[in-house]
Amino acid sequence: MGSNLMPISVKSRRIVAAGLNVSVREIILSPGDSIPFHYHSDVFDVFYCLQGQLSIDQTDAFSKILLSTLELTAGNSIKIEPGIAHRPYNKLNTETRFLLIQGGGIYDYILYKNL
Repeated sequence: MGSNLMPISVKSRRIVAAGLNVSVREIILSPGDSIPFHYHSDVFDVFYCLQGQLSIDQTDAFSKILLSTLELTAGNSIKIEPGIAHRPYNKLNTETRFLLIQGGGIYDYILYKNL
């Protein structure tokens, strides 16, 4: 798994741990910040909310079927499987802080533009 950071602009992101098949990053989103809709072909994402509320829109990248929007609050987590396009964002007026745990294979970041 590569150690490259995804090409996004957020308030803060830092690598907490990195190994051959897993990486853990802490990300802070300011109010209104979002990570662009994207998916991974081989890597899963686990989002673990530490502070605030993390919203995640999701859709199947191949069938284009829209899936439910997830709302995580502090202490909650969710796993996003490969092939599921997702867009994490902060819709609140306070910061959102979360851990992003990625693993399972070779890292890629594929923008999803067919909305």
